Amino acid sequence: MTTRSFRSSSRLIQSALLFAFSCSLLPASGGCLRTVQRTIHSYGHGDRTVSCLAIDGGLVPLVLPNGSILQPGNEIKILWPKDRSFATFRAASPREIALMDMIDKPQAPVNWKRYIADIIGDDADQYAVRDFQTDVLAVNHWRMGMMAMDYSLLGARSCCLLLLWRCRDGSTIAVIMRTGFSDYKTRCQELFSMIGGAMLMAE
Repeated sequence: MTTRSFRSSSRLIQSALLFAFSCSLLPASGGCLRTVQRTIHSYGHGDRTVSCLAIDGGLVPLVLPNGSILQPGNEIKILWPKDRSFATFRAASPREIALMDMIDKPQAPVNWKRYIADIIGDDADQYAVRDFQTDVLAVNHWRMGMMAMDYSLLGARSCCLLLLWRCRDGSTIAVIMRTGFSDYKTRCQELFSMIGGAMLMAE
């Protein structure tokens, strides 16, 4: 095996280990979200069948970013196979609901950071808050707050994003994205564009 082949194989193994380890670090689910399949018409793409979140008495279509797929299961998981990034959507846990309730309080950044560190796990280090916004993606009268943290895990620089989504009816959705350090900006923009461009349709 050449040096180049060995390095390439090592990177693939490290990436696979990071992905598998990351998947095991998500917190206990706060509950499943109900999804419905609908065929919608979109400009430039014609009719397409998409999964929709059933929230606020209506449906929010999840029109996936290019290059991503929807993985079925107890949680709604969007995968970017090219770089192994992923984002999960689920009903928020009681702790996450409390984080959203306190988002405007002075202690919010500390508590959010502590919670994301718990998600990432004890094997990670070199935590650094990349961004914390208490009001992001103003759409459909929803309230959203987010924090992104950079960290090092298994020698690789990565990023974890927690987005808490407060619906008009008072329910809360948790969106957690895990991605590589260099992929974060692109995946974050794609995720926010998907949610921010969503319209609440009649069920």
